[in-house]
Amino acid sequence: MLAGQGLEILAERYQDEVVGQVRSSSQVPDGDGWTELPDLISFVECHVLEAATRALYGPHLVGLNPTIAADFWNFNRRVKSMFMGVPKWMNPLAVRARNKMTDNIKRWQRYNAANCNIDDIPEEVEWEPFYGSKYTRVRQQLLTKRGIMNESARAAENLAFVWATNANSVPAACWFLLETLHDPSLYKRVQESLQGARITDTDKSLAFDMTKLTNDTLLQSIFAEILRLRVAALVVREPTVDHFSLPGGWYIKQHETISMSTRTELMDPNVWNAGNAASPHPLDKFWAERFIVYPDDPRSGPLKEPKRRLKPAPSKDGKSTNEGSFSLDGCTWHWVPFGGGRQLCPGRHFAKREILLTSAIFLSTFEIELMVDKLPGPDKGIYGFGTMPPKGKVPCRIRRRRE
Repeated sequence: MLAGQGLEILAERYQDEVVGQVRSSSQVPDGDGWTELPDLISFVECHVLEAATRALYGPHLVGLNPTIAADFWNFNRRVKSMFMGVPKWMNPLAVRARNKMTDNIKRWQRYNAANCNIDDIPEEVEWEPFYGSKYTRVRQQLLTKRGIMNESARAAENLAFVWATNANSVPAACWFLLETLHDPSLYKRVQESLQGARITDTDKSLAFDMTKLTNDTLLQSIFAEILRLRVAALVVREPTVDHFSLPGGWYIKQHETISMSTRTELMDPNVWNAGNAASPHPLDKFWAERFIVYPDDPRSGPLKEPKRRLKPAPSKDGKSTNEGSFSLDGCTWHWVPFGGGRQLCPGRHFAKREILLTSAIFLSTFEIELMVDKLPGPDKGIYGFGTMPPKGKVPCRIRRRRE
């Protein structure tokens, strides 16, 4: 249900919810005047968390828990300490944050149990107000079939899903916004791409063609570069054969745990194109065009040693053109923000739509001016858990965009 028709239906719902959320935001009043926000990141995080929760879980999880956005991001800041094996009495703030979120979800579970029989909902219904998306509803039914009946256990499972759908994609969307807003020339090009993906023959106040948006060369390159630069996840595996060999003379016993950092591959200087002496693009710096291949430029593209070059695409008059193309060719085992192999993240397609739609909607709804000369670095306290969010606050001036 995270691919094909189910994916597109869920993405459309997400788009409508985010548009409605930002259009009704009380933090940015109507009019031509500017409003100063102490932190753009918090502004985006809270609005998107509520919109994504409505799209996936229906309106009641937010309606029953007005502080859920603040509760979730407070929990997310303390996730790492929950994995350290520290006793509860030494980690009270993290335990309290987790309990607050599970209490929120239990309230939603009880409300649904009292007001809706999940088995009475027709299978073909893709979205309804109690459980939200079909994905969420079927997931609840699977928990029952697997014997997970305990209220706290179900709340923990649902919290894991809320975390998985927000903790990585929302910070990635924030990085997309920051890098775009910080570079006036890139901002202009991004706006041109977004305008090309807008749907104008619709009664919706703001809508994007999902295919055009997710296939745009520049937007895809920014998306891929953000994840290359800002993701640090730990991929955990167990060998299914004894004496599993790794380069360098390492052998791992069967069923021993292997923990690998994606950061090693995503920042490998032997793999990625870092430009040249005349035009350097260090791997620890954002480069919007790192994943764009220009057929007549052998130095373009993501790889330090490209496997092959695309032929120039013919134009309408039959002549060749040097229009760039987004490419991940040869990057399969190096661009691994979603893991790899059979355990590749099943939500990666929805995550891409989340990140691009969030960025597109905020950039199309608001004019935003950052009030910082230099962008913050990543919060390495989240290292190992996916997208590292910006560290510190990013103040800005914001006002509603006039069509």
